[in-house]
Amino acid sequence: MSSLAAIKTPSHSRNIEDQSNTERQRDVLVLILSHLRSQGFIETATALVNESRSVDTLARYEVADNVDLMQILKNDEYYKIKFGRRPVFCPQPQQSEWTSWRRRINNVE
Repeated sequence: MSSLAAIKTPSHSRNIEDQSNTERQRDVLVLILSHLRSQGFIETATALVNESRSVDTLARYEVADNVDLMQILKNDEYYKIKFGRRPVFCPQPQQSEWTSWRRRINNVE
């Protein structure tokens, strides 16, 4: 019986972790969707809903009244206390990366 429990325990914890990651991904999409709508990017928000694998899920959830994407990005004090510096959400690209990106954009248009 203990060998069966030893097999079930890692599997159960992996299932809980997978479920937690799925919920986080959903929460991120809902936060982005809310932010896009609040900034007036209605067509982009509609495209996000249409392209999402979880269209039904996105329609069922709304962001809580006391949370928004900007608030989360501003709340970096924990990171600063733990690591001694503020998080970098969007690092400045190197010149070669920037040039390569611009070439890709210009070729597409």
